[in-house]
Amino acid sequence: MKLFKQPGEKINPSYCSAWPKLSKLLAKNYLTYIDIAIAEEMLQTPTEENEAAAALICHLSAASRQGHLCIEIEMNGITPSLLSLWEGNKDEGDHELINEQTYRFETSKEIEELVLFGRGKIPAEIITELPISEEDPKALKTFLCIMGSRYYFHRNWYFETLFFYHYQRLFKTPPAIEFDRTIIDTRVSALQKQNKLLKEQADAITNSSYDSLTMISGGPGTGKTYTAGLLVDILCEALQVEQKQTFTIALAAPTGKAAANLQKSLLKAMKGFSGASQPQAKTLHSLLGLRGSEAPIEPLMPLPADLVIVDESSMIDVRLMSYLFAAIKPGARLILLGDPLQLPAVESGSLFADLINSAQLIKSSASVELKTCLRAELKGIVDFATAIKAGDTPSCLKILEDSSIDSGVHRLRFEQADVKEICAHALPFFRTNTISKESSEVLLRYYDRFRILSPFRKGPYGVESINAKILRELRKDQAAGTPFIAPIILVRTDPRLELFNGEAGVLVRKSSVSESIYDGDFAQGDYAIFPSRGEGEEVRTIPALLLPAFEYAYCLSVHKSQGSEFDHVLLLLPEGSEVFGREVLYTAVTRARKKLELWDQPGALEKTIARQSYRFSGIAKRCACIYSLDVTSKLD
Repeated sequence: MKLFKQPGEKINPSYCSAWPKLSKLLAKNYLTYIDIAIAEEMLQTPTEENEAAAALICHLSAASRQGHLCIEIEMNGITPSLLSLWEGNKDEGDHELINEQTYRFETSKEIEELVLFGRGKIPAEIITELPISEEDPKALKTFLCIMGSRYYFHRNWYFETLFFYHYQRLFKTPPAIEFDRTIIDTRVSALQKQNKLLKEQADAITNSSYDSLTMISGGPGTGKTYTAGLLVDILCEALQVEQKQTFTIALAAPTGKAAANLQKSLLKAMKGFSGASQPQAKTLHSLLGLRGSEAPIEPLMPLPADLVIVDESSMIDVRLMSYLFAAIKPGARLILLGDPLQLPAVESGSLFADLINSAQLIKSSASVELKTCLRAELKGIVDFATAIKAGDTPSCLKILEDSSIDSGVHRLRFEQADVKEICAHALPFFRTNTISKESSEVLLRYYDRFRILSPFRKGPYGVESINAKILRELRKDQAAGTPFIAPIILVRTDPRLELFNGEAGVLVRKSSVSESIYDGDFAQGDYAIFPSRGEGEEVRTIPALLLPAFEYAYCLSVHKSQGSEFDHVLLLLPEGSEVFGREVLYTAVTRARKKLELWDQPGALEKTIARQSYRFSGIAKRCACIYSLDVTSKLD
């Protein structure tokens, strides 16, 4: 279903006359057809009398589309604001709408009054008022819910409530297995004396040994998985002899690539573990037995694991996080690793950030931040990322001004500043003339050297355009009869092959490719290679004929790049990138292991750093209600 009105397209007259103010918003692409359709479905017939109610529903729909779990309507304002959502509605690659600031501001005041008036106009049969203390996810039977001053769609309220119920359960339930404190204290102290463990890492290990739920956060190079690996090793040593035979561990991450990285990082620290078997890292969907967006068979079966470790937790949306928490058996431990400053999940919610903020309200020991970068080669990149995180534009600009082409961070300037020049700069990194006969392991490492990242999918500087341009240029250079090799990323999941959406690999076609490169018309012998999931093998080889849907991946969206790292990153930051906030910039910058090149259009960097995106939810206020806390004072 299309979202936005196309240029010159007439609007459906059924609500054009009854909802004139909302029709104007649709014409400006401040609202979408989906927003209007949801309001129509709930209110049945558009009338002048129900436009205010429709305005509230449309605002809730727009907020939900942009990842917020609810909206808050108080006399002093609406959160998230109308202006913030309208800017976020700007279509990818469509930059002219950003210049309508005066019209947007004046219109937002008018519509805000309409939304405020709509609070008392929603029909009683489609909305239910529930207390903030409500813990039963099945208590809501209507389309909408009002809880205090917050409004929810049924789906978002259900998953937030399911998550919060099990979140409280984990906090209140002590771990079933007690470790030998003497062994833990001795190992931690010895590692600190040997300068193999920082105090913040030691705190993470100690706290995790006590609590059922621990969040370990930190930026690039701070040793999150290193700390988790030592944690596993120390906890396993601190088990009783009989416990070692039954103690089970589960490893997971939102994507296949992130799961593979987690497993490789942890296995080195687990060689002394004498349990029945070493854990196999899985995607969260695989661990929980979920298929795509389908609902699980209820009730969700508890995981048998005594310890569950999940990496890249900032990528987990409210639905997946609620199922994960529901699946943790009583007495088990859950450890979440991640960077809350990265882009949140593609779907609704930013639960990892909510968890860290809530831990500050309830139990500070449940959250440990690793702040020290341990990789010297990352210093320039980390300094740049730190300045972005702080919204410090002058420091960011100074780092770029002082940089050289050989430094960790470098700003690119092209004479024409067009796509052709950008692609010409990147092409040498993707030519495979010298590696076509190399091993699969070499091919995987080759494409980990360099990647282009863009915030946009569409538009002249978007993923689709850049990939198509590079593909055409590489095809021109392709010698007849030579293998065609290209980086790919899966866009569909095939559970039978354990191939998951977002997993990156390399496609090898045994001969040069025709013009129909996108048709998937593979020959016998064509194959794709993906990183292995465990020890004993370096790669997995899959016949190309069996591959689920994929895209070429010379250029990745910043969202799709999460969970991956590359030696060298070229980040494109065109006009309009600011709608994603500084989080898109921070996420892209922290994908680079050794070198970051930044190409930006005038003003784009400054605008992007100045804007901070966020996802609104009711988690903090629910905590405040349950634990009688002053949210404002605690978070200040």
